[in-house]
Amino acid sequence: MPQTPMSALGLPQSLPRVSALAQQERNAERRRRKRVVLGVVLVCSAVLLYELLQWTLGGFAAGAERKAVQRTANEQRKQRQHGEAQLVAEQVKEAKKKRESLGFRNEKQIVFLMTNYRDARACAQALTEAHVMAYLPSRIHFRVFDESYFGEDDTCVKVFCEQQSKLCREMIRSKQLRFAKRDASGALGATVSRHLVEGMVDKKQFQDHFYISADSSLSFTKHWDLELLKQWYSIGNDMAILSVAPKSLVLKDDAAASSSTLLQCSARIHSKSPDAVVEFNPPELKPKANALLFAPVLQSQYSELFHFGPVSALLAIRSDPHTPHITVGYEYARASRFWTSGYDFYAPTEDILYARYEWQPSPSLESSSTNEHNVDVEKSNRRIRLLLKLPVSSTAATEPLEEETRYALGAKRNMAQWEQFSRIDPKLPYNESTMNQFVVCNEQLKYVPFTF
Repeated sequence: MPQTPMSALGLPQSLPRVSALAQQERNAERRRRKRVVLGVVLVCSAVLLYELLQWTLGGFAAGAERKAVQRTANEQRKQRQHGEAQLVAEQVKEAKKKRESLGFRNEKQIVFLMTNYRDARACAQALTEAHVMAYLPSRIHFRVFDESYFGEDDTCVKVFCEQQSKLCREMIRSKQLRFAKRDASGALGATVSRHLVEGMVDKKQFQDHFYISADSSLSFTKHWDLELLKQWYSIGNDMAILSVAPKSLVLKDDAAASSSTLLQCSARIHSKSPDAVVEFNPPELKPKANALLFAPVLQSQYSELFHFGPVSALLAIRSDPHTPHITVGYEYARASRFWTSGYDFYAPTEDILYARYEWQPSPSLESSSTNEHNVDVEKSNRRIRLLLKLPVSSTAATEPLEEETRYALGAKRNMAQWEQFSRIDPKLPYNESTMNQFVVCNEQLKYVPFTF
């Protein structure tokens, strides 16, 4: 092999020159490899972009989901916090109410007076409700006078003990329940039976406490005893008597009736008789939007269906037992004695009691008994007028008055003041054109001071 300069220097020989065709093939191979590499790069880039896009979209969806979950959690937390706040507020309110109730005259006892004429089940129901619905049942002392036909009718206490045997035994054993009964054949009317049940109140035991005189048809609301005490003390008059003929039980859930209260404020002369007496009308509904909403309102009448006050008032102004069989006039007569003795009447602002008003037939009487009954009524009416210093028919002017001093007008206010305050003139004749002969419903009565 011939020696070349490269070989002489010991350097590698240059590659032999290739043909143009071989060079073209090599170039084509390079281009093919480049395309393959570029394709692989593009495919890998596409895969990477796809994965990146999936990751981005997945992250966005997850973020949105997380935000939705977080928003829901926040809303639930807010609702829970609001509910907890409401619960705390209610608990605070209830605790405050209990604190106000606890210790509020809990030492005060209430004597519950009830008369019953041949309606044992209504009477027993009233006893049960009065005990169960009381805030402090232990302070309620029941005194019941029952008139029924022996051997024919059940008595009030018998039905009560059948329905509430354990409670009945406990109340009788503790003397929380005392009762008396009389055969209905000897019934002499409401004034006499009320006098008898009032005689069952122990003056020494209850002198500084309260009484409630109620009809056996009444229904009681929750904590009625506490509400009556609160209303009475809110007046600020230790000679106050709360009283009104209660609303009917059918109106208990009536919205219109609930937004109003009752006021005893109208009356009339009851007949054309020269010995007629004053009859109080049913109470009037008055809206609570005025002062009646805030405190018991002074009124000029009361109702024997329900009155509440200090026992001293009850024992000082007893129901007159010498007025048998009368059905009207006795409330005005006793109201006159109450007021002239310094006591005042107030209408409660809340519906604490309701009444089950039902028609009941009058006791059947023989013709001779009917005549005696009518004579008793006329005599009772004349007694009322004489005790009030009113004129009577000429034939009655000389009739003796039993226990006149005990059932006469009081000495702290006089009859003229009473007529002016009540707007009732008992000397006027019967007015057949109207039931509302004397009205004071739209007037604001002013307290009349009395002398000691």
